[in-house]
Amino acid sequence: MFGENSARTTPSQSDLASWAVYYGLTSPVLTDPSWTVNDRYDLDGRTPTIVLLAPDMQIVSVDSAVNDADIEAVLPLTFP
Repeated sequence: MFGENSARTTPSQSDLASWAVYYGLTSPVLTDPSWTVNDRYDLDGRTPTIVLLAPDMQIVSVDSAVNDADIEAVLPLTFP
């Protein structure tokens, strides 16, 4: 989620696309006007806010460091 651009306004689709290209992201990048969604999960007042989700969309951890082992622990043993 991307709450504001360098002008401190809601990012446009072009802003989002440029940000994704700059950072080499292949996942969706969404706008979060006024940081509305982020504020629900931001526990420490700093960015980024990381929420680890299991494949069934259950929240595993909120606003804490996530490493490869944490991610691997929630992945299914086999893929469909």
